Amino acid sequence: MYTQCTLYELPSTITHILPRPDGASCYLKPSFAAARENKCHITKDCACCHLAGPGVDFSNGQVQCEDLAFGDLRNVNLEAANLENVDLTCASLDGANLVDAVFKDSVASSASFVGATLTNADFEQAGIAGADFTGASMAGAKFEWSLASYAKFDGAALDRANFKNALLNHATFAQSTGLQTAEFEFAQGLNTAKGLEALTQPLGFVG
Repeated sequence: MYTQCTLYELPSTITHILPRPDGASCYLKPSFAAARENKCHITKDCACCHLAGPGVDFSNGQVQCEDLAFGDLRNVNLEAANLENVDLTCASLDGANLVDAVFKDSVASSASFVGATLTNADFEQAGIAGADFTGASMAGAKFEWSLASYAKFDGAALDRANFKNALLNHATFAQSTGLQTAEFEFAQGLNTAKGLEALTQPLGFVG
């Protein structure tokens, strides 16, 4: 469990080593370290921001541009975009159209999705620790096996969202809607999450 790791080949600049629950280690490049230290300063000049648009594929094909770290992508239209394996550390996608977007295996530590439309978005196995989804529309979104410690889902619409096997230590769900239809089977850290108190007993959650 949780064996996925984003690695950077040497001689990349490595500043931190992040321990994982399974005993493995993830090597963090400088942008990840900045996110962990809450040093997020967004810019429209991020490496791949100029490519943002509906249906764009950042991970394969002719584009192959995976660095959106610190990107100012507020209110952009990325409907049905493929952001698999993309670095979204500290990026701001507040108010963005992210319907059917794929974030599988991406790293979005401390990224902001406040008020974004994330209907059916796919965050499977994504690293979204500390990400902010406050007020986002997330019906049918997938977070299976995601690493979502300290993520904020406050006030989000979570109808039919899937958090199976996700790591949710200290995540917050205050005033979220649709929780009764969301799936939390085998999610970890629910005993430290806030706003799920009414759901933990029938789920048989893993601490």
